[in-house]
Parts: sequence; C-alpha cells; structure tokens
Amino acid sequence: MSYQDLKSQYLEDPKSIEVWINVYERMLKLCKLISKDYQKEIYNDDIDWNEESFQQLAQEVITIRMIDQDQLRISLALAQDESHFTYLMRRQIKQHLSKRRRRDVIDNIFDRLKEIAKNDDFLI
Repeated sequence: MSYQDLKSQYLEDPKSIEVWINVYERMLKLCKLISKDYQKEIYNDDIDWNEESFQQLAQEVITIRMIDQDQLRISLALAQDESHFTYLMRRQIKQHLSKRRRRDVIDNIFDRLKEIAKNDDFLI
C-alpha cells in the first residue's frame, strides 16, 4: 500500500485493519533498521536484538505513540510524501527508544551535580 493509499484509507476509516497492518509492517521494518544502532544493555533490558524484540518494539511504538498519543493521525496530516512520513515514523521509534533508556550511575551523578550547581555559585 502506498503512502497516499494509506492516508486515504486512514481518513476514510481510522480503525481499518488494512491500515494498521500496513502501519505495523512499516514500523517493524524501521525498528529492525534503527534498533541495531542502540545498545541492548541500555535500550532493550540486555536482551539481544532479534525478531521477537523487533516485534515487541514495533508493537510498543504503535500502541503507546501512534494510538495512545495519536501520532499516526498527526504524522499523516503533517507528512508531505512517503519519505517525510517515513522520517516521522523513524522519529517516533527513536523517541520511544530514548524513553526506554535505562538510567545509570553517571545519569544520577549528573543530576546531583546540577542540583548542587543551582544552589551554589557555580556555572554550568
């Protein structure tokens, strides 16, 4: 299904199973491409990136961002063409992965240092 067909069909019936199958297929393909650049220890609970974890990521992005946050409708309204729509979907995946990021000791130290610097005469 082309981007224009997807957009038209979504506008006709946002709950169309064909629309969501197409969105899932696109999302899964992008998740496979993008997630390999993200460390499994930090972004995937130390589980190897494999077909199952790609599927889980795609389902999370669709459920949390595309449905709950209405990002599919927004992306379809904003996108001017197929490549722009793909860019917006990639962005949703990256934002979701950043929310998955596990905090480490350095993050905690940095937060403490920011608090100390606010309360004293330090410049950051």
